[in-house]
Amino acid sequence: MLTLAKRSATLRALLNQRASENKLHKAAGRVRDARIQVLRATIGSFPSVIYSRQSKTRRIAKLDEQIELLRATSPVAILTEFQLAWQKASEHF
Repeated sequence: MLTLAKRSATLRALLNQRASENKLHKAAGRVRDARIQVLRATIGSFPSVIYSRQSKTRRIAKLDEQIELLRATSPVAILTEFQLAWQKASEHF
């Protein structure tokens, strides 16, 4: 989670600095990768005692689906998401 927060903060900073498209795309790709890492860590942290096998399997399948969606998400889509959030935040000031 810390890595995701750092990667997101870096992308926001690059947007504020009006960095080059290349830098922005790389940073957006790193955010995507960090999101995937968080989902994988979530799967790995499921305690085997609390959940039934069927319940755990369903939860893992949902997370696997989210991971696949993220893998299919382009850095441009992540960048667009951050740009829209940045625009909304700047409208309030």
